[in-house]
Amino acid sequence: MAMVGLLVLLGGAMAARPVLGASGRGGTQEVPGPEPAAGRVVLVGDSIMLGAAAGLDEAFRSAGYEVAVDAAESRSTAAGAGVLSSQLALGGADAVVVMLGANDGGNPDSYRERVRSVVSATAWVPRIYWLTIPEVRSYYPAANQVVREELALRPGSEVIEGPARTGDRRYRDGSRCRLAVQ
Repeated sequence: MAMVGLLVLLGGAMAARPVLGASGRGGTQEVPGPEPAAGRVVLVGDSIMLGAAAGLDEAFRSAGYEVAVDAAESRSTAAGAGVLSSQLALGGADAVVVMLGANDGGNPDSYRERVRSVVSATAWVPRIYWLTIPEVRSYYPAANQVVREELALRPGSEVIEGPARTGDRRYRDGSRCRLAVQ
């Protein structure tokens, strides 16, 4: 299983942003973060996020955040936008973490519209973090580029680069990449 670290500590004058990579190559670096020291974090994703849900929930809660995690197998970005809107309507958020795109097919134009709908749903949220897709399919690099371009237009956003690719296009467990807090 390819392991990547994810712990975005959002409080204080600085926030720890993970550097994502293959197992054993993760770390953190300091980047500006919003105040106050704690708040509500909403995580929305597909099966990749689902694999990390328990660890992420625990990590954010232990840092003092209220957490809402909504991840599901085979979730498209279009479906994720609706789920995100529903989660935000339940209680707002100080930050959103998104891991979507692996189930959207290879059309960059339609994917761009889906990414825009997610970004639009977060317009009033101070911070949005979007994890790139592990590039194990031929169209994932283009999808990741769409995310980079669209988030570059939104203040308070950060693209967190995931692993580019695995050597044999499989993960050690024979299935998908799973995020995990290291």
